[in-house]
Amino acid sequence: MISSIKKSLENFYYRYTMATCISILEPWERRFVNTFVVIIVILLTFSSFFYLPEYLERLLKVFTPSETVGIQSVSAEQI
Repeated sequence: MISSIKKSLENFYYRYTMATCISILEPWERRFVNTFVVIIVILLTFSSFFYLPEYLERLLKVFTPSETVGIQSVSAEQI
């Protein structure tokens, strides 16, 4: 189980290095690029958890139909 997870992570990192061409960089450059990518992922994750719920709530209010105009609920006190 652990060996398959390790193999999957190694495969993911290999594909990441080939797709971004960081395999041809020097070690200090590779660390710099990886640090930059990690910072971007952290910022995107944080902003998604912080801003996305409110944005989606506003979006749903805009696109979902509101209650029918003209029909008002009447309470017992108003009668």
